[in-house]
Amino acid sequence: MKTLVAASVLFAGLALADLPAPDQKPPEVVPQAAAPLHPEGIEKAGGGVISGGWEYVYAAYTLGTLGVLGFATSLFFRRPKAQPERAS
Repeated sequence: MKTLVAASVLFAGLALADLPAPDQKPPEVVPQAAAPLHPEGIEKAGGGVISGGWEYVYAAYTLGTLGVLGFATSLFFRRPKAQPERAS
């Protein structure tokens, strides 16, 4: 358990090693120019909200449920047979 905690602390330290110390000032962010407009006006498209698609959701949940039920059924039929108890 101590090894696991030590490894977790080590990896957390490595993950945070590239962060600047609190007393250092972070590098200045240089603003970039705006992206050029698309010649076909694609930037005027919708706001990124998907409408519809519930048929896909229903199909995905149905297939997932059938898969889980099929797996449970296969486990039921492949379970070990009970051994009769021996009288000693």
